Amino acid sequence: MKISIVIPVYNSEKYIERCVQSVLDQSFTDFELILVNDGSSDSSWEIMQKLESVDSRIVIHSQENGGAASARNKGISLAKGEYVTFIDSDDYVSKDFLLTLYNNAEKHNADLSICCEEWYLNGETHVDKMNENRVYTNSEYIRSTLDGTIDYITVFGSCAKLIRRSLLTENNIEFPCEYALSEDRIFNIRLMPFIEKAVTCDYVGYTYFYDNEDSLTHNRTGYKRVKNIIAAEVVVWKEYEKALKTAGLWDEMQKMVSEKRLHAFLAIDSRICESGCSVSQKNDLYKLSKEVISSAHLKLLGKGGIWKMLEISLEKNSIFLMRLWLSAMRLKQKIK
Repeated sequence: MKISIVIPVYNSEKYIERCVQSVLDQSFTDFELILVNDGSSDSSWEIMQKLESVDSRIVIHSQENGGAASARNKGISLAKGEYVTFIDSDDYVSKDFLLTLYNNAEKHNADLSICCEEWYLNGETHVDKMNENRVYTNSEYIRSTLDGTIDYITVFGSCAKLIRRSLLTENNIEFPCEYALSEDRIFNIRLMPFIEKAVTCDYVGYTYFYDNEDSLTHNRTGYKRVKNIIAAEVVVWKEYEKALKTAGLWDEMQKMVSEKRLHAFLAIDSRICESGCSVSQKNDLYKLSKEVISSAHLKLLGKGGIWKMLEISLEKNSIFLMRLWLSAMRLKQKIK
C-alpha cells in the first residue's frame, strides 16, 4: 500500500461525508483511509460506520476524547502505507491531491512532499499559492522554515503534505499531546532533522474550510489563551534548537533563530496588549514572555541603540524596564 490517510474526527457530522468523498474521488487509488473518532458526542461515529461499509479501503477506530494530536497518533499507529498524510474532517482535497504529492515524492526520492492550499471562508475562496516547484536538501529545507521561503501554513501545519512513514516510526515522532497549542509546529520541527530531501509544488490540492469568520478568530484573546500561546512559543524555540543541533546546523543558523525569537517576542507583546487582561495578569504574561527571548539572543544579533534597554531589562530580570521599552517601541511605530 502506498498511502495512509489519517482523518481525526470530532463532532464533524456536518462535514465528514464531504471530506471522505473528496478522498474516495481521488485519481490515485492505492490508499487506506483511517478515520479516528475522538470521542464525538454527535452522530459522527454512526456516519463513520456507514462510510466503512461502502468502501473496503476505509478503516475506522473510536477512542475517548484526547484531542486531534492523540487521534492523529492513533492513525499513525494503525497506518500501513509507505507514506502518510493528514486531513482535517471539515476540510477537503482536490481530485489529484494524492497523485501530485506521490508522484513528486517518488520522482525526487523525497521524504516530504508539499503542495499549496486554499481557504474557503464565508463563501469566498482565497488561494495561498506561495510554494514554488523546487527540491530542497535537508539544510535548505530547514533554512526555508526560518526565512519564509516555504509558506508558513504548509511548513508547520499537519495537512497539505505527504510524509514518508518510516521517518515517523523509526525516529519515534508523534504529535505531542501535552501542549494546549502548537502541536502541529512541534511535530514538524521534530521531523525536520530526518528529512533528507523535501519537494514543494505550486499545485493547489488542499482546501481549509471555515463556515464563518469566527472559526479563524475565536478565542484569540484572554488570559488563558495568551498564556497558552506564550507557553507554546517557549517550547517551539527549544524544539528548534534541539532539531538544529540534531541536524548539525545549530552554529550556522542560531543567529537566524535569535532573530525569529525576537519577532515572536514582539508579537506576544501585541497579544498581551490586546488581551483585555488586568494589570496583574499582564505582568504575569510578561514574566512568561521572557522565556522566549534572552539577552544572549540580543547580544548574538548585535543590536545596539534602543535595543540595549531591552537587553538590560532581560539581564536584570526587570519587568518594569521591559514594559517601558515595549511602550517606547509601540510609540515609535505610531509616530512612523
